[in-house]
Amino acid sequence: MIAARVAAELEHLPDVEVQTKKGGLGELSVDVDGKRAFTGSRIWYPTPTTVIKKVRAMLPESLGDTS
Repeated sequence: MIAARVAAELEHLPDVEVQTKKGGLGELSVDVDGKRAFTGSRIWYPTPTTVIKKVRAMLPESLGDTS
């Protein structure tokens, strides 16, 4: 499950609250501070790495870059 893998990757960051919610069939979307960071296609599923990169890009610089 991509959502669980993305949540597990991000929930350890300080000052980050991760919530998973049930969506529609095949739906995967991620919001950061009320703004959409990622919306997945109902046909083509992304890799967790792709989703995490897009989410990290929307996090404050102090949280987003942990490399």
